[in-house]
Amino acid sequence: MSAASSVTKYYEEVVRWFERLLAIFIFFGLILFIVSYAQKFLNSNWQDIGTYEHMVHVVLSMIIGLEAVRLLTTHSLESVLELLAFVVARKALEPNATSVDLVLVVAAFTVLIAGRYTLRCLIPKYKTGDTP
Repeated sequence: MSAASSVTKYYEEVVRWFERLLAIFIFFGLILFIVSYAQKFLNSNWQDIGTYEHMVHVVLSMIIGLEAVRLLTTHSLESVLELLAFVVARKALEPNATSVDLVLVVAAFTVLIAGRYTLRCLIPKYKTGDTP
């Protein structure tokens, strides 16, 4: 094994551990956010549609945070597609989305579905859920 190869492996391992550390910070930050935000949701005016829209936005943001943690720990292309799907869904559910935004959202979902199909059907190693 050459010196350059061992340095590369060392660098990859350091980056992997740094990614795990970032995933832990994101996860604990998300837990703290949920705990602190629960009281605000309980005291909200649920007869106002804006409260519901805000709740959906916050929940989708939490899911995006969880998907980011999963992406940092698994490094799978399917995790990337799922993260992007939640980001696109959050954009689609914005109350002030224009018709152009909705057309772009439909196009983005089409691309994501095509990407998922490619991963599952055309690339054999992804059928079993193996990561690259």
